[in-house]
Amino acid sequence: MSKSKSNRNKNKTKTKRKNKNTITKSDYQRSSTCPPVDPVIPLDQLPSDLSLYLLDTIAAVVDKPTLACLIRVDHRMYDHFAPFLYGRLEISMDNMEEILYGLDMSFEHKGIWFDMETISKIFGQTSSSHNRKRELLNMVNALVITDYFAANAIAESLHPKYRPYIDKDDDLFWEARAIRKLSQSIPRADGDRWRAEDIIVERLPVPQYDSITFKNLENISLGYEVLACNAFYTNCAHDGDPIIHPVTKILAKDLDCKTICLDHQATTKFHQTGDENFEYALDSLVGNWKFTTANWHNMNQTAPPCDHSLSKIRLFFNPETVLRSKLRMGIKSINRKSSDKEFLTNFLAIYIDSHYWCCAHPRKDEKTIIEVIYPGFRKWLTPRGEDVAKLSMEVYEYAWEEQNCGKDGYEDCMSAARVRWKERSENGWFERYLRIVDWDDAQACDCCGKK
Repeated sequence: MSKSKSNRNKNKTKTKRKNKNTITKSDYQRSSTCPPVDPVIPLDQLPSDLSLYLLDTIAAVVDKPTLACLIRVDHRMYDHFAPFLYGRLEISMDNMEEILYGLDMSFEHKGIWFDMETISKIFGQTSSSHNRKRELLNMVNALVITDYFAANAIAESLHPKYRPYIDKDDDLFWEARAIRKLSQSIPRADGDRWRAEDIIVERLPVPQYDSITFKNLENISLGYEVLACNAFYTNCAHDGDPIIHPVTKILAKDLDCKTICLDHQATTKFHQTGDENFEYALDSLVGNWKFTTANWHNMNQTAPPCDHSLSKIRLFFNPETVLRSKLRMGIKSINRKSSDKEFLTNFLAIYIDSHYWCCAHPRKDEKTIIEVIYPGFRKWLTPRGEDVAKLSMEVYEYAWEEQNCGKDGYEDCMSAARVRWKERSENGWFERYLRIVDWDDAQACDCCGKK
């Protein structure tokens, strides 16, 4: 083929390609008669299951500020995203006013001349904001109480009658504390120490009303700043029983949950080895709650005795505190993995059985699952049951005199302890109810979302 003929063929091919990409007038006329395609499809035109899936996916990936914007779009967005926004609520001194904004207790007062319907007609939008905030706070599933300022704000939000009660009884609370402190430095006329009954300050009874907010809680988290503050954990056991603050009394009466989480560091406020008054103070708050699972964070070498009354207890050993705990236990070679087995053996020897140590108790029907979350745990580090039992008996024998209430003698107490450990061995308690999990593999706490 000649060179000129080859060039003509190439030019024909280019012309064909150009013609294919050229839009003629007739093509434009035909396309203009077709309706334009809208790339946006409204959610209400999608199948209901697909629409729900998309909304759930959005709620799972966006942050709280975005959720707060989404609930303002329309009623459908509000109904769907509000439970996600208020599902877990962390309240602190820094955000409590913002979170509780809109709640106006004046709309809860039903006097002779006005009822809620009349007030709503007069004030309109404000009453709607109050009712909407009540509805939102009752969507809260997990409540994280960071400090005692937040606890006070929550208590006042539970009922309009609580704020005046707190204000009045708070003065009596601090008066009782001041008198007790003064009595410890001034002896009585007869030279003896003042007794608790000598310095009683009459306190106000707790108002008996049903709460209007936080009525559907399943998880409650109590942070260090709550448990260690002077209004909650007032004094160590040497200075008498704890004095109960009015906020504690209200929260004890009106809150409840299925799972609770607590910061164990608060137990060392007065003593590194713990203090029984912390247990009394805690019982005054959560003693009547019906939770079945307790999560303890920031564990160290000591723990409140396990009374085997819950379905499950989870003990989170923070990696940062384990080394210090080993030193307090007197464990040598703390950086070796074998020291972890020694640490766990020592801890369990005290924790499992020490609730019985006040006298010769028979063993309960122990069905509490104890889950220890421990950093760097491996299966070969699991303590042997017989080693835990042996060490527990040695510790009890050493501490019997200071632990015993005087009801039973030494031999009876030791014999009862040996029977308890024998029963645990025979019914496979260690295999059935004790679990030790590596920190990295453990599930986060349902209450605070942390480990």
